[in-house]
Amino acid sequence: EGNSLYTDTKTREACDKYTAGLRVCPLKFTKDRAVLYANRGQMKKVMGLNDQAIKNCSKAIELNPTYLKAILRRAEIYEETDKLDEALKDYQSVLELDPMN
Repeated sequence: EGNSLYTDTKTREACDKYTAGLRVCPLKFTKDRAVLYANRGQMKKVMGLNDQAIKNCSKAIELNPTYLKAILRRAEIYEETDKLDEALKDYQSVLELDPMN
């Protein structure tokens, strides 16, 4: 079921919605904006836009440095794109923030 939700059209629509959310979400709501960036990063990943996915996840982490989901997502993208040193750093950050993860 999850795969069927990630059809190309729905992924692009979701990405556009996250972008629209970022346009209206006040800058002071950094945690909310971090979620929007991380989610948009996931959509970019699904669309095969890994550089943009990394940038979105990085922005999410910049806004909320303890946002594990964004760090893990970026680590996965780094790993998938053979940026293994960067992936390792992110995985280490996850373990430092949440040793039980």
